[in-house]
Amino acid sequence: MNRFRELLKYHFMVYMKSNKIIMPFLVWMICMYTIYSTSPISIVSDFIISMICLFYIMVWIGLAYIEIEDPVLEQLLILKVENENIYNISKTLFLAFIGIVMSLIGVVIPIIINIITGFQLFTRELTIIDISSAFILYSFIGLLGTVTGTLLHPRIMKNRKMAVIMTFTIALMSMIKGPMNTEIPSTCFITWIFPPLFNITQRFTGKEYFIMQDVVSVLLYISVYSSIIIFLQLYFLKRNKF
Repeated sequence: MNRFRELLKYHFMVYMKSNKIIMPFLVWMICMYTIYSTSPISIVSDFIISMICLFYIMVWIGLAYIEIEDPVLEQLLILKVENENIYNISKTLFLAFIGIVMSLIGVVIPIIINIITGFQLFTRELTIIDISSAFILYSFIGLLGTVTGTLLHPRIMKNRKMAVIMTFTIALMSMIKGPMNTEIPSTCFITWIFPPLFNITQRFTGKEYFIMQDVVSVLLYISVYSSIIIFLQLYFLKRNKF
């Protein structure tokens, strides 16, 4: 536990010194302003739209973080903790924590705006179930963005220009695979490998409330997919030495 704590402190220090959080944070604020600048709006649909934005922001954050890692310090830390998997998992946990902070912002801002506007922001009353469901979904979708952004680590793909292009292609495909499957049904045999962002949004399309069954199924879907991606990344990182 102490090793994880120290590693999280290290990741925090490295990331804050890089100032890489500034642009994603500003973009997140712009998204919040754009989405919640008009009223009345539907609670579920607008939360889902903002979650899509968070997914792409977390892909950006994850990709940016693995680009600033120092390979020498990375090797020294792995030697110090004596477990490469612990180091790599700590990195995912740190980025997931950033996703949780962004998720908290994503929930708090519309609540504040709703209060300021005299509870006129949404088409119906905002409930505790709405708030808790949105926060949990935000956090898990943030994790999905994180594992997508960090998948093509420099030790997995040396060509960084190609890695950036492929990462954003994967992120883009996670949303457009639905329309693609509709137009060309045979593509579903390939597109299932991409992050299930479209599948998640479809689950809540046209819904007025967050139904617990839908929320739980989405969380399970993200958990299984993210776990597979993390496992694959750990495997290839251990296989591809410095």
